[in-house]
Amino acid sequence: KNTSRTEEHRITVSRPELDYSKLPQLLITEVVPESTKVNGADGYEFIEIYNNTDRDIPFKDYKIQYRYGTDPETDVIWKSVPNDFIIPSKGTVVFWIIHDKNREKTVTDFNAHYKTNLVENKEIVKIYSSGMANRSTRGIVIATNTDIEMSVAYYNEESGVDDTTANKGILYKYPVDGTKQMVKISAKKEAATPGRVTSAQVPAQTVQVPEDTTPPTVEDVTGKTETNQ
Repeated sequence: KNTSRTEEHRITVSRPELDYSKLPQLLITEVVPESTKVNGADGYEFIEIYNNTDRDIPFKDYKIQYRYGTDPETDVIWKSVPNDFIIPSKGTVVFWIIHDKNREKTVTDFNAHYKTNLVENKEIVKIYSSGMANRSTRGIVIATNTDIEMSVAYYNEESGVDDTTANKGILYKYPVDGTKQMVKISAKKEAATPGRVTSAQVPAQTVQVPEDTTPPTVEDVTGKTETNQ
């Protein structure tokens, strides 16, 4: 039996070093569009957001947008109640979707369902909407109030692939390609974990936000007939 062996060559693939400072400041880390039913509708849908900076972030400067398909022109603003709360550095907040069918449920019910201990209006807030689609392509967007997109997470975006099942999390990690699109790392496998992230989902280093030391300017427009808006 004759054998021959070709010469082996070792190939080294160099990956560009990740610039942590360029990563999104707010990350979408988990989405649960399907859950246990309440009065025939998903009662415990939620979105989880992570603060990827070294400073606390007032959410009043941001908003959640619900995207139909992948077209930004379809975005609908989902206001949270309350809207003025703080996401601590390296902390999370959970947005619980409330609609006509689950309106009577409380945060105590939510905590009992997921075996969590989230504090209302601090670690968990509510969004009043008709809910998230279970079978269609949808995107969850974090944007500033001036409509600057911070990050986006899609689900059911692959043809023939259903990412949703009751009470299982769709998990995402931070983007590494310079875009704002979150990277899906798990769907339909792990039990939902609202308020908790893993080291695989978040960067090893936070974005360092410089302190704003510039005082606001006040202009006296008394006597002027025109002013810029």
